[in-house]
Amino acid sequence: MFSRGFVKFTWVPSLLIIVLLSAFCIAAAPSVVSAACIQGLPSGSYCQTCNCPVPTGTILSCSCKRYNGNYKDTSIPYGNCTIGIDNRDGTLMCKGSFEKTCKNIVWGSERVTAKCKDKKGKWSNPHSIDYDSCRHPIANCDGSLTCERYGSCKDKP
Repeated sequence: MFSRGFVKFTWVPSLLIIVLLSAFCIAAAPSVVSAACIQGLPSGSYCQTCNCPVPTGTILSCSCKRYNGNYKDTSIPYGNCTIGIDNRDGTLMCKGSFEKTCKNIVWGSERVTAKCKDKKGKWSNPHSIDYDSCRHPIANCDGSLTCERYGSCKDKP
């Protein structure tokens, strides 16, 4: 029961204000894109489960989905991640070469456990490492998991 004049002068400007505010909010949003859209970065599971601003410098900082559905802020120097980057329960991790020589790999909330081949080709007993403190790829060092930041097996702590 509104007159044409009421609709024309009351609802149309309101709709125009909503459209303009929506456009402003979209334009003013920070530059955050799915990691899969960022060229030049290593691939990995983080591309589907993290929201990452375009990195500046050599650090990739993202908000990544945890197993419980919440998001966690995390970062990693992505230049160390030559194989790729994974999201492990909200933590960015370099993919490691150990996945080629280990089996029964189990990712927990802070540790990864696996049986790995030693230098003689025998399978070791399960070994684990705290991946949250290792910001470099994880490696198989003669049947034991280690953080590649130590260089070689003899440097392992």
